Amino acid sequence: MSKTARYILLALACIVLFVTLIVFFVGFGFSQKSLIDYVALTFVLISEVSFFIGTAPANKTNKNKLPLTAGVSTTLGIYWLTSILVSVFYKPLFGVGLNGLITTQVIVMALAAVAVIGISLASSALSGKSSNESILQKSENIVFILINDKCKMNDSHQLNEF
Repeated sequence: MSKTARYILLALACIVLFVTLIVFFVGFGFSQKSLIDYVALTFVLISEVSFFIGTAPANKTNKNKLPLTAGVSTTLGIYWLTSILVSVFYKPLFGVGLNGLITTQVIVMALAAVAVIGISLASSALSGKSSNESILQKSENIVFILINDKCKMNDSHQLNEF
């Protein structure tokens, strides 16, 4: 990743984190913040940080890593949005159960982690197949060259006979 891309990603991460904190502390209402609100904020910040750390390798142009970077970025983006939705709607829908919020957020986090690990394993299997395909392609090229060289030798031999 180039320095410019790193700085842009860092700037975006700082802006998103800053906006999240401003919305949380200033917000749209004047209600008193409780412990459940701070726990929800913590999970949202964890999801934002993991999203931006996970998308950092996505700027690399390695063709073999494309399924990995695309899959991980998408999974972490979905985790980020899910974490925000759970944090925003948990208290109004289910009350002030702190244990329930933590359990729900940990389950969402675990599902995202399992998905990232699965994508990582699938991507490594794909890159292994790509290297096997590369070996097959190189072997095919060698056979093609040998056949063409043999044909050229036969043609020159036939020309010499005339």
